[in-house]
Amino acid sequence: MAIVTTPDRHTPQANAQPICIPIPPVSCPPPPPGPPTGPQGPNDIPPVPTPPAFPTNSPAPGPGSGPGALTPPNPGPGNGTPIVPVPGDTPPAAPGNPPRVPPAPANPPPGQPEPPPPPPPAEPGAPSGDIVSQLEHAAQLHDQGVLSDDEFNALKQRLLHGGEQNPASTSGDGGVIPPELIHPASCGVPGIRVLSPAEVHEVVTSIVGPLEEELGPDDPFVRRIIDRTNQLNKGCAGTKDQIKQIVWQEVRDEWYRVYRERNRTRDRSKKECAYKGDTSKDCEGLVAVCLAKGQENLPEPQKSNVTRQRDAYITGGNAYIASNMFPAWRIATTDTPERGIASQLATQWKEAHPEIFRNPDPAQFPSGKAEPGHVPDTMWTGPPPPKPMPYAWEAMDSSLNRSIGAQGRQYPINYKARAFVPGDWEDGVCVPSANPRVMASPPPTSF
Repeated sequence: MAIVTTPDRHTPQANAQPICIPIPPVSCPPPPPGPPTGPQGPNDIPPVPTPPAFPTNSPAPGPGSGPGALTPPNPGPGNGTPIVPVPGDTPPAAPGNPPRVPPAPANPPPGQPEPPPPPPPAEPGAPSGDIVSQLEHAAQLHDQGVLSDDEFNALKQRLLHGGEQNPASTSGDGGVIPPELIHPASCGVPGIRVLSPAEVHEVVTSIVGPLEEELGPDDPFVRRIIDRTNQLNKGCAGTKDQIKQIVWQEVRDEWYRVYRERNRTRDRSKKECAYKGDTSKDCEGLVAVCLAKGQENLPEPQKSNVTRQRDAYITGGNAYIASNMFPAWRIATTDTPERGIASQLATQWKEAHPEIFRNPDPAQFPSGKAEPGHVPDTMWTGPPPPKPMPYAWEAMDSSLNRSIGAQGRQYPINYKARAFVPGDWEDGVCVPSANPRVMASPPPTSF
């Protein structure tokens, strides 16, 4: 390669052009515009011809240094990797050269749609989409009673004025809103975690049944159960079943009084409920079981014996409900084949226990006659058809057995019995006793 050098001393000349050697990726600036074309006058100076570009395919240059070197020096130790053009990247400009400007994007080929314009900037103060979704979720938690009014308002202010920060905030009463109210988290105890809003609502519904819809979430009893469930959940008091059991033990007596009043005030003229979906007090609740009229005045031990038979019927009926995990369903049994089958089964059970029915003990059976009782009565074995084989058998005083059947027929068809409870006669009507019936767990509901 021919080496071009410049003298150590030189005199600048008018219109002299600096020599630029294009060494990729360095480009040379365009030459300055020449003199105007056309006829030249006597004082016009002829243009200086532009020197030809230096060949770019020369052999690799040798070492060079100093400002007079026309080839870049080899990279020395610690000088890094030489600049190599990368598609889509703009290399830095060499000293003395203007920076390279990336080319403008080419127009899309004909027939192809232009790329969509960027979305317009959000209006000042408008919440982002993520914040809007969190606000909607917070409103749902508030509606379900998971968040109190103060907690909801504090959380809303935090989201609106704090952007996408942690939604945990200080509530109006000085407490901190746990972030697990938005995202269920671990409680730090094996097997225990914060329940989701849906699970909390399931706990509440399993206890109150249709009362939340019937009385509203602001009813004092319903609100007490909602608040207590949320409190236990926030405190990681246990699993879903454990929390339900804690709440039930605290409210079961009050629960009984509420459901007892529903039974006492139901419409007793109603003959039939909707097949499904009707959970009003006329169609779902307690079923009272009384002694036969007059048996409350029996002497001892007769009164205690018939009371024991009545309680055995109640216990067996509730065991039947628990085994089905659904209320006992009142159905019609008159003129059905299953009614005849149920009678035949009762006769067979009676014949299998002659020691009870051949010579009934008057102390056990004050009416002087014993009968095999279906537990529960076939009328409570819905949905149709009736189930002739009962959950259990119970030898009962004849008057008591027939009275229990007549009492059941006072409930409309498709009535759902959440629980059987002891009853007392009130103005000729069997209603739940005033003393609460102790139940170990909340009975199932069709709600």
